[in-house]
Amino acid sequence: MDAVVSSAASIHARSIRASSRTWSLGALFLAGCFGPAILYLGLAYYVNPVRDFAVAAGHPFPAVRSDYRNEKLTLLDAYLEAAPRQPVGGLVLGSSRSMLLNAERLGRHTGLRFFNFGLASAKGEDTLAALRWSMGRKGQVPKLVLIGLDVESLRDARSIGDSLHPLRELATGEPSTLEYLEAIVPRMAAWSYARSVLLSIYFAVRPRQPVVGFAPDGTLQYRFLDGQRRAGTFALSADMPGCMALCRRKIEETDALSPAQVRYLKTTVQEAQGAGAKVVVWLTGPHPQTAAFMAVGTEYSQLLSGARAVLGEVAALGAETHDLHDTRSLDPAGEGWYDCNHFDNTNATRVEHVLTASWEQ
Repeated sequence: MDAVVSSAASIHARSIRASSRTWSLGALFLAGCFGPAILYLGLAYYVNPVRDFAVAAGHPFPAVRSDYRNEKLTLLDAYLEAAPRQPVGGLVLGSSRSMLLNAERLGRHTGLRFFNFGLASAKGEDTLAALRWSMGRKGQVPKLVLIGLDVESLRDARSIGDSLHPLRELATGEPSTLEYLEAIVPRMAAWSYARSVLLSIYFAVRPRQPVVGFAPDGTLQYRFLDGQRRAGTFALSADMPGCMALCRRKIEETDALSPAQVRYLKTTVQEAQGAGAKVVVWLTGPHPQTAAFMAVGTEYSQLLSGARAVLGEVAALGAETHDLHDTRSLDPAGEGWYDCNHFDNTNATRVEHVLTASWEQ
């Protein structure tokens, strides 16, 4: 009997050791599979090469690509903290075509301290979110809000992974944290993202001149192209064909404006007015050659007519409006441009005078 018990105990002990080895091997296997993945995701989060996450001033790794949402949040807070007794009374909202409106020049025109909260590829929901975020910071209540409206901003193009979660949530209530993670984690796992991580690390070790940057007041600066202009090497015509083709691809599959984005734009106007601000909405446009190119074989002309109708609708809400889509009235020669889609400071100055003329009077 003792022999049987001893044998059973021995078998049980061997079973425990075998089970322990199995678990150890399993843990090693899982660590080998998921450990590097977790380390990579942690590195990608810290390097933050396309600014999907909040970034502090002085972050050691430069952006390889960005939609500027996180940068603008950081800039606004720093701008407010730099002069806590000087509230931001003027706000610029809109897409990249609005980002060159110069906050300092606008301040001289209006006597207000301006911040440019323009965002790359901003849609109606982004404009609303930027307004809500700005008014929620240290009790800021703007007196003058300039909103750049363009055809592209009213498309129903949604991309959770390409917009900052806190901003989108402010405007739409979406996505949930889980939905955002479901969008961002696969994006981070793509080879193109890993390449951006490596490029950011490389540029941190081997710095290069940034293509663009921001003044403390949020105004966009085309540092690389301005450098070319100072050196006399800038040529607008060189990049026009490729740039126009890219602009056209953005609207080729669009046949109607988004009712949701129009609603977000109107809500932006109404909430700014409700806070006591004067609202000026202007219809932006690309280089005249680009507009003509996009109109051939697409619905761009119809979309533009729809955007002009929206401009009329926001005018009915009490906003001051300006149709500046055809920039030839400001720049007959079509030379005041950085590329096929974004005007330079000469045209920005002209636009600023139009948008602030009634305030100055």
